[in-house]
Amino acid sequence: MVKLKDETRRILSDPELVEIQARHFADMESVYDGTNTRPFVLSGFYSVVGEPAAGPVEEQMARALDELAAKAELMRDKRIFRPLCFSTSSYGEDFSEYLFGLHDLGPDAAELPRLATPVGTLDPPPLDNCPAWQQAKSQTEMFLELELPVPLYSGPYITSPLVEAVNLHSQAFLIAMLNDPDAARHDLRVLCDVQVQMRKWYVDNVSTEQLQWVAPRLRCTPYGMSQIDGCTHQLVGPDLYAEMVAPLDAESLLVAPRGGMIHICGYHTHHVPIWREMDCLRALQLSGDAMTDLPLYYNELRDDQVVYVSPHATMELEQIMEVTGGKRAIVALYERDVHRVATVVDG
Repeated sequence: MVKLKDETRRILSDPELVEIQARHFADMESVYDGTNTRPFVLSGFYSVVGEPAAGPVEEQMARALDELAAKAELMRDKRIFRPLCFSTSSYGEDFSEYLFGLHDLGPDAAELPRLATPVGTLDPPPLDNCPAWQQAKSQTEMFLELELPVPLYSGPYITSPLVEAVNLHSQAFLIAMLNDPDAARHDLRVLCDVQVQMRKWYVDNVSTEQLQWVAPRLRCTPYGMSQIDGCTHQLVGPDLYAEMVAPLDAESLLVAPRGGMIHICGYHTHHVPIWREMDCLRALQLSGDAMTDLPLYYNELRDDQVVYVSPHATMELEQIMEVTGGKRAIVALYERDVHRVATVVDG
């Protein structure tokens, strides 16, 4: 049982903060429907718990929630959406690899272990008996039992079928997409089915008002949306993506009632025509080098598709505002840039 301080419980149950958050979500909706009258700025706070080396997870949760409560007054900012984001993700980006046994290979395994079995032979893990999945659910239930309405919640790192296929098989999977497409399709199907099953559990068990996905402090989406990572998508051509991957990405997004977002962090412009036609894709979250091509994404996507943008070496905040004018864009800022809202975003 998580033992919360009375003050932490009071703050994270504050109805005024719940109402403030609801107003920010309403403003976010106006970006998606094209009616916002000023740029929308997002800069949240994020606490992740579950790392075994950090001690009992109940104690970790109590400390992390104390830390979020200490920042709660910043939520009262009427200009910037500053959500308190809480996540239980003990395996980080390796979560799916634990599901498929890659981290049970022993101390002699490579630093980046890969499956020894060939592409096309992947079996779904028995989730009902899978320690990683049972732990993920248990930690989520532990949080939900606290009945704290203020923090947004995200569970473990559930990525996309292609990203996970390459994590499991490395370059062998990309080669199989060309030389043995039936084998590649088999493994993508298995991965998609497993991820959809896990996503559905979260949609069914966490309230729409609290459920978010990966890194919501900069990727928070409106109620009822989902998110997948597309980091690896830059490695495949548009024909392969359209035929083998895009339908599964759409299936993953549609677990949520309103579709959702794909995160990209490289050079993915060759997929824009496909994403423009993907009805369930409501947003692209541009990170890292993807920001270099902001003008192309912004101009070539549909008028009802939003871009999440953050300053980058090749796309400063001033350029972001010049390209977007604050429309069809969520300006997602790290703490170091928050002070620039008044002079650059609103100036």
